[in-house]
Parts: sequence; C-alpha cells; structure tokens
Amino acid sequence: MFEGVLGTFPKRLDIWSILVDLETNKGDKDRARGLFERVTKVKGIKKGKMQKWFEKWEKWEGKHGDQRSQGRVSKLAEAYVTKLAEEKRRGGDTGPM
Repeated sequence: MFEGVLGTFPKRLDIWSILVDLETNKGDKDRARGLFERVTKVKGIKKGKMQKWFEKWEKWEGKHGDQRSQGRVSKLAEAYVTKLAEEKRRGGDTGPM
C-alpha cells in the first residue's frame, strides 16, 4: 500500500517517516535504513526538508545504529550539500529551494 502512495507522492516525507517507523517497530533496521537512503535519491525535495531528513536519519542512527552508520549518514549529507553547490555553480537546476 505504502509503495503505491509513495509512487504518487514521492516528496511527502511524512509518509516516508511513517514507513520508517513501521519498519523500525517490526525490527527491520536494514529496511528502515534503505528507506532513509531512498529518500536521498528523490529529485525535487526542498533543501530545507532534506536537511531535516538527514537530521532525522542521523538521530535514528544514534538510537539504532553505531558510529559507523552515523558517520555514513554524515558523509551522505556532505555529498548532498556538495552536489547542490556544484549544480548551483554550474547554473544547473537544484530543484525547489
């Protein structure tokens, strides 16, 4: 059911958050991590919302992961910011801000 909703509304982070919570409650941390990462590949999410998403993910890893998984989230967030800066420098479309 959620996959269909996400296919229709891929930028709705509230829906993604519910799905992450459901997977976490089931004990499937790997699936929850996969969902966090999938969001980072969705085009057109506003920069501020992505920042909050990375913060949520980092907090989640603080509770459910370890230093390695937290470091991975930090690196992905840095890569995201670098990519936005490069696109802006080139005059490319960075999506809605």
